[in-house]
Amino acid sequence: RVGGPLIENKLFYFFLAELQRDERPQPFNFADYKGTTNQAGIDALSQYVSKTYGYETGGYIDNPEKVNADRINAKVDWNVNDNNRLSVSYRYNKGLRYNTSASNSTTINYYNNGYIFPNTTQSVSAELKSTLKGNTNNRLLVTYTDELDDRGALGQLFPRVSIFDGSGTIVFGTENFSAANLLKAKNLTIFDAVKYYKGKQVITIGTDNEFNDVLNTFVRDNFGTYTYNSVADFIGKDRKSTRL
Repeated sequence: RVGGPLIENKLFYFFLAELQRDERPQPFNFADYKGTTNQAGIDALSQYVSKTYGYETGGYIDNPEKVNADRINAKVDWNVNDNNRLSVSYRYNKGLRYNTSASNSTTINYYNNGYIFPNTTQSVSAELKSTLKGNTNNRLLVTYTDELDDRGALGQLFPRVSIFDGSGTIVFGTENFSAANLLKAKNLTIFDAVKYYKGKQVITIGTDNEFNDVLNTFVRDNFGTYTYNSVADFIGKDRKSTRL
């Protein structure tokens, strides 16, 4: 971060940049799994899905969560004259989170059954503070924000599949709530207030307006959700499945 005067006692600046790169491992000990299928069978199932459907399930032993973010904050303060001060600021945030489910003693979660959550937000504000005659001041604040959330699948698009495996469950495919999940939001706020001071009394006259333009898309189970009674059922030996 850097900051200081551009013009002494007149014009000032501030700039901040941040980069975040986090990764949290989620290791799994297969010996703890209580399901029927052994580790060789879990690997063979992944290979079967790849060969038969062209879908890569990803691994299941360590599904790390990741967070990447780039942030910028910039501001300029201007003492226009003795009675007016203007501030203009800009904020930018671009983040990407990899949300993954760790395997555990009762569930085998392949890596690509998680989802990604990208977010890009930009905001700019301008504030003018003015001292007027007769114990009166004015504050004008205008802010515009543009936000994009486009949650999506890890890996290729594929139906959600859950396979009962004795005391365990095997899960792969696109996360149910992330196949079609989009938010676009634009927001404009305009605030202006004039205050008049008379002894212990304050009289305020102003306006506070907010304008929103929002697009929200959400379709659950966009590619279907299927449940199978066993691994053999899934590969077609029993042909007993339920589509939810």
